[in-house]
Amino acid sequence: ALLEFLKESNTRQFEYKLPLASSRPSVPLYWSSVILLGRFQEKEAVPAMLDLLSMSPPPEVLDTFRRSGYGDLMFESTEICPPPLTSFIITALGRIGDPKAADAIRPFLNVSDQVGIRDENEDFETAWGIPTNAAWALAQMGDQSGVPILIDLLGAEPSQVRNYAQKLLERITGEKLGRDPQAWEKWWQNKGSS
Repeated sequence: ALLEFLKESNTRQFEYKLPLASSRPSVPLYWSSVILLGRFQEKEAVPAMLDLLSMSPPPEVLDTFRRSGYGDLMFESTEICPPPLTSFIITALGRIGDPKAADAIRPFLNVSDQVGIRDENEDFETAWGIPTNAAWALAQMGDQSGVPILIDLLGAEPSQVRNYAQKLLERITGEKLGRDPQAWEKWWQNKGSS
């Protein structure tokens, strides 16, 4: 179905090389085709992406799926959406910017807790990528509910997370308040009361 959609909606003059991409047994191609549709900002792909997102572990337990906990089998299954793919789908939905996806994305703002230094490289996407991508994607839909999460991440242990949270806050809000969480919290409270 996805391959047919690509052919029908293609106004570009090149040939898609996604053979059998819409068949569930071909997991990597199926996922890749959905993400590719997001990159092309095809609104018609939103239902397929939301379907994949619904196969992700619930946000309240997603952070228990550390890389050592889900292993290679999760990437071969069509029954579950692994954490890194969840992050990619959220980003693709943000690129499309369809507000219908906001309700499905919003729970992923609260995915994780701090990750120990030993596990940081393995679990970076789950711990930091999913919530920051969710905040960014929601902002692309006109929803700033991810701003408080980004403010919290200004206090995260890894400096690259703090820097990225600051960049996202500045892009989303248009404000330049540095990396001081208290300044951002005050701004957010004032914005809410105005």
